[in-house]
Amino acid sequence: MLDVAILYEEVFNRLAIRVTQYTCLPTSLHWKFAKEICGKLKLFNSITEVFFGTKYPTANEYFPKICQIKVALLQWIESSDELVKRMAENMLVKFEKYWRVVHKMMGIAAVLDPRYKTNLLEYYYGVFYGNDADFQVKSIRQVCYELLYDYQLKMNKDSRSESATLDANVDVYLEEEVLPRSPDFDILLWWKLNDIKYTTLQVIARDVLTIPVSTVASESAFSTNGHIISPHRSRLHWTTLEALMYARSWLWSPENNVNLKSTMGNEYAILLTEMESDDEGELLIDGATSISNSRLKDEDY
Repeated sequence: MLDVAILYEEVFNRLAIRVTQYTCLPTSLHWKFAKEICGKLKLFNSITEVFFGTKYPTANEYFPKICQIKVALLQWIESSDELVKRMAENMLVKFEKYWRVVHKMMGIAAVLDPRYKTNLLEYYYGVFYGNDADFQVKSIRQVCYELLYDYQLKMNKDSRSESATLDANVDVYLEEEVLPRSPDFDILLWWKLNDIKYTTLQVIARDVLTIPVSTVASESAFSTNGHIISPHRSRLHWTTLEALMYARSWLWSPENNVNLKSTMGNEYAILLTEMESDDEGELLIDGATSISNSRLKDEDY
């Protein structure tokens, strides 16, 4: 909507001349700032369109897009415009909160893309971490080893297998040549066809790459006002809200996430707790309130 309004800058100027009641004409500085912000927000719009335009986006597509956002935010912090700089700083604070928790899982998904393997990690981590980039890449590689070991046990393989043998399976995959980049590449099909060669690694790829990737409006993603519940959500029947809350509890139970949570620790649970403790619009509190209100309404009837 902002990009459309910018096209009518001259129309607004003429409107102010012809209609005396129109007193909220943006100044030239306002228009300049709007154009700059619009240009920067196009990045978020294009990334959102990528996921909406893909019928079944896989998790490996998420990592480079998120890295592009972080690179952009780091550049905006160096802006000469103080307002843009402050905006980028606030956005980066919230970005880092989530990046700190999910970057390892996203890194694993990137490694499991045979077109890139560790190439994306090495490039972007070099930008983000400088001299510590090698350490960060090695940490992702170590997580892959640990996941392989956990999955090997789960699949009832020989639990006495040497760890070095399992590590070699990952190393063989990483040392092979990357595949040519093709927009029509079906990563899930590739892993399915290579299940004999990478028996356990293929199962990991199936689980990691199919992690749902969703998008939200950018104003919600970088909002500092906490969760905002729409009237439609807050008016859900209490039984529906209970089902959603129970489902979330089951999904987060240790029994259903032994492999991933044993590797990633409790970072996801910590993030969830932080999300739920935001100052305004806390989801579960509002949900519980809606349940109580809905029950009262049911009893009234």
